[in-house]
Amino acid sequence: MLKYLVIFVIIINISGCTSNFAQESFGFAKLQLQMMGAFAEFERNTIRKRQAEGIAKAKERGVYEKRIRKTTINRDEVKRLSSEGLSIYKIAVSMSISRMSVHRILNQSG
Repeated sequence: MLKYLVIFVIIINISGCTSNFAQESFGFAKLQLQMMGAFAEFERNTIRKRQAEGIAKAKERGVYEKRIRKTTINRDEVKRLSSEGLSIYKIAVSMSISRMSVHRILNQSG
């Protein structure tokens, strides 16, 4: 992952931006950048590990279930309810879908 951090800095420098590390030499600046990247990568891996452990414990207790997505949303029904004057919230609740799904359907229909 550290190579992506270095590539990212190179791309930014090529595009005309500069990065300064307290007036140090390039080698020391690169070392600092790689150390920050290594710590960030370590922290992210630690977070993932703790999250996985928490999910496993929740599954053991029977309180964790993956969300079941609806296979299809009746778009015509959403449009009909909207034309009848129902609010976005009431449409979402009555059809057991998210408000964002209602917004997407209504915005796509024009």
